[in-house]
Amino acid sequence: MGGLSDGSLLSQVCGGLVGRVSRLLESNEREIVLGDLAEADTNETQALREVLGLVIRRQAGLWLGWRPWLGVATLVLPVGILLSVLSRWWADGSAIHWWFYVNNWTWGYVESAGARSDFVNAVSAILLTYICLLCWSWTTGFVLGSMSGRSIGVTGLLFCVAVFVGTLGTTSTGRANPGNAAVFQLAFYGVWFPWILRTFLVVIPALRGMQKGFRNGSLPMFPATLWVIFMTALTAWEARSIEYGVIFGWLGWHLPRLLSPGPDGFVVSADDVIDWRVRLLPLVVMWPAGWMAACAGLRRWRTWTE
Repeated sequence: MGGLSDGSLLSQVCGGLVGRVSRLLESNEREIVLGDLAEADTNETQALREVLGLVIRRQAGLWLGWRPWLGVATLVLPVGILLSVLSRWWADGSAIHWWFYVNNWTWGYVESAGARSDFVNAVSAILLTYICLLCWSWTTGFVLGSMSGRSIGVTGLLFCVAVFVGTLGTTSTGRANPGNAAVFQLAFYGVWFPWILRTFLVVIPALRGMQKGFRNGSLPMFPATLWVIFMTALTAWEARSIEYGVIFGWLGWHLPRLLSPGPDGFVVSADDVIDWRVRLLPLVVMWPAGWMAACAGLRRWRTWTE
């Protein structure tokens, strides 16, 4: 059927990659490098090799500073893995509700006052957790972009890897419960749904935040303050859900006992005794907003003192 030869196809692929990889260079240097390659009439394969080598050398130089390492140590690993766990936990929990209401829909859910109230409460709780994931992810991405600078290509990739592999080798109580087998035996809920949530509620918002953080560095004081207040209220509202998300949503790593029943003898009740380390988890997803506020305050202070 005709078409391109293997050599032509390889040249087209390499030519496209040259443009994409060169974006990791400073704009002035990118123009010079691409211009030199064009003048030398370098073929696409050689051009890709040259540009890739230069990008690797430039990226290696960036990692001699402290900012990329701080981003990895304080954002990529702790926040990325926590968002991975929470997104899987909330995906499993909401999958059970979606299966109940979507796959087994009956108009009795809205005709009965009690069933209608349960339906509204379930959907509202699910949407709130989705909003939390989106907001935490965007904020984390913004701070990572601001903190990493030109190394954002590598730190951003590491963040995405942490989100997607953070739950490997583990499961959740929702999946381990035989009573939920009808839900998770379906490929959509058992396989695809957690990946969809991670992609659209964690990775994509984080990447958008990285772009804005890289370009702007920090937000003006007023919007940063409003955003931090909103994030604080959101995180405080979902604090207990965050704690339970790790306790019941990350089974398999043989974590020490993080939850003990209180005087009533029942788990997941108001008097549960939760390990102090778990109590710190809301601060993990909240601290990027604190960094954002600090950067906004520093920006304002510099404006006043100039």
